[in-house]
Amino acid sequence: MWRSSRDIQDNWDDIMFNLDTLAGRSYQATPGAWNDPDFLEVGNSGITVVESQSQFALWAITSSPLIAGNDLRNMSKEILDILTNKEVIEVNQLCYQKNPFSGCAGDRIYSKDNLEVWGKLLSVDGRYAAVLFNRGTTKQTISVTWEELGLQGGAHKVRDIIAHKDL
Repeated sequence: MWRSSRDIQDNWDDIMFNLDTLAGRSYQATPGAWNDPDFLEVGNSGITVVESQSQFALWAITSSPLIAGNDLRNMSKEILDILTNKEVIEVNQLCYQKNPFSGCAGDRIYSKDNLEVWGKLLSVDGRYAAVLFNRGTTKQTISVTWEELGLQGGAHKVRDIIAHKDL
């Protein structure tokens, strides 16, 4: 494990700066070798609950270490639920490499204006995780095609692992 960025601070701009250092570096993350954008700020006072959910999902899809940087003795149930979301943790822990020269972390596959898509192949049978991410402060619609994710068209099961429900 090596640091991929500067020390993180308890604010959204720092989280985004450290996330950006991971873009294009998924090939470096292999079993025993992980990009580390620093601690999670989930549950700290400088970010909102939605920002906490976003950071956790983005650190998970990039296979970054999920090291809590908050006071575990004093956190709300909402923050505990984010940090113990088994489905998101599973995305973080799964490592599928197409070949010995590919990494097993997810990567940013689309970015335009404030909208981004991060994706990660999870298994040989084609299981895939994606984070559709709005960096902006206003509500926006974001979509992605199977082809943009590198998947074949047709029917696919889609699940919101934050809300724990099939779509």
